[in-house]
Amino acid sequence: MKKGRYAKYKGKEYKARLLGSKIRLISKNAKDLDEGFQNKKYPDSYTNIAGLPKLYIKEVDKVEVEDIYDIELNGEIDGLTVQLLDENHTEYLVATSDVAIGIELELDRKDRDLFLDWVPKSRVKTIIKKKPVIL
Repeated sequence: MKKGRYAKYKGKEYKARLLGSKIRLISKNAKDLDEGFQNKKYPDSYTNIAGLPKLYIKEVDKVEVEDIYDIELNGEIDGLTVQLLDENHTEYLVATSDVAIGIELELDRKDRDLFLDWVPKSRVKTIIKKKPVIL
């Protein structure tokens, strides 16, 4: 599932984080080492470092990125909007804090204001919103 903050840099899209006057670009592609990216170093205090994803990072000035935006991923089930949190091959993990929607869709109630359940992908229409980030 593609969601979160992204930036376009030299025509390619990367996960991104704002760091003051800089933007940290995050890649999973080792070929980006040729573009000035560096291996991400995890703190020594982390356990199971070998099991963590191999990431490559590069910090650039804000003016160097062509675009920066947030991707929000929601779903629509029977005309009702829910959040999409995760997915597997056949289902989405959906959530809502709207009691009426949770009851209408017969989602599992996890807390007073939280309904959460796995729903077949065939029931869900995905809604992708791209929101520009103002720097």
